[in-house]
Amino acid sequence: MRTFDRSSVFVRLRASLAPAFAAAWLIGASLAAQSVWPQGYATQPGGAALATPFSITASLQPLRTHAVVALRGASLPFGAGRKIQGLAFRRDTKQALAYASYAATVRVRMRVVADAAGLTAAAHLVFSAADEVFNASVLVPAAPPPVAGAAPFDLRIPFAKAWDYPGGDLAIEVFVDGPGRALWRCDAVEGVVQDGGRVFNLLGGCPTSALAPATLRAADSRRIYPSGRIDLVVDRLALPPQGLGNVFLLGAASAPIDLGSSFDPACKLGVWPIALQVTGLFGDRLPLHARAALAVALPNDATLAGLRFAVQGLVIDAGLTSAVPLAVSQAIEVEVGRALAPPAFVGRHMWKHGALSAGAVDGLQLGPANLVPVIAFL
Repeated sequence: MRTFDRSSVFVRLRASLAPAFAAAWLIGASLAAQSVWPQGYATQPGGAALATPFSITASLQPLRTHAVVALRGASLPFGAGRKIQGLAFRRDTKQALAYASYAATVRVRMRVVADAAGLTAAAHLVFSAADEVFNASVLVPAAPPPVAGAAPFDLRIPFAKAWDYPGGDLAIEVFVDGPGRALWRCDAVEGVVQDGGRVFNLLGGCPTSALAPATLRAADSRRIYPSGRIDLVVDRLALPPQGLGNVFLLGAASAPIDLGSSFDPACKLGVWPIALQVTGLFGDRLPLHARAALAVALPNDATLAGLRFAVQGLVIDAGLTSAVPLAVSQAIEVEVGRALAPPAFVGRHMWKHGALSAGAVDGLQLGPANLVPVIAFL
């Protein structure tokens, strides 16, 4: 009598089905890869992080974060005719923090644009009410601290009706209204556009009549390369009428130079000036301070790479009680980086905390090219 060996049947059945399961897994992985932008990050973490649009500051009303992502159509993992059923985001792997869940109202608008690279701080003005694809409550999920590999796309925004992508460059606008101090950083990719320069601190500034030491910074060191620019900002200055202006001193770094008894003893000069530029003051991000700014264009000369020069602000402040109404800012030294051929434009992320005034043309903060969130298109 022949016995029925169930174990051998199961072994043969598993062996016969293994290729089918493997093929299904490969198809699933391929479909996932065809849904994630930028391409190549379906399972690999982006390595960068963006706080917006799902982190909300408590200091600005309304409690809202507003973001626009501009995408180059050629960089998308799909072509014209794709039905987009929703969007999904995943937490970053950069911050070793757990993110708490919170309830939010999310609104999404999408449209095709002529040139994604041309969208700037006024990108929100290209959208209209007809572009809305989602407006509902969303539970932003809790996210545990990161482990090896990329996090799952747990923050999902499913559309009630599919949006037909007609091809071309794409712009996505997201509004998130939720509790103040909500923190949820998205996984992001930061493409290197140039090998930027470096900035070194030489010495601190002395107090202005705004009762704070004047600081000096290069706003974005990634732009400091031949054919690029240096954006210098002196901060924490007194508002007019006490604050009258600023003189940027550019030259060689120096050991601290005492300015004498006519100045506050904390004021030291850290630059041997070779050139100077007088600028006015304008409003600061802090309501009780002003600041001064200077943009220095760098020639397209590769021999500038490695060049160092020092910068310091000489602040004109009528509110000071010293014999001479001058203070000095922090002194820094700037090193020019190397110029590289920039990669192709993939996208850009822009954002704003709080509300924009109606018709504002400069409301969004402009992120660098190719710093973008990782998005799964459902």
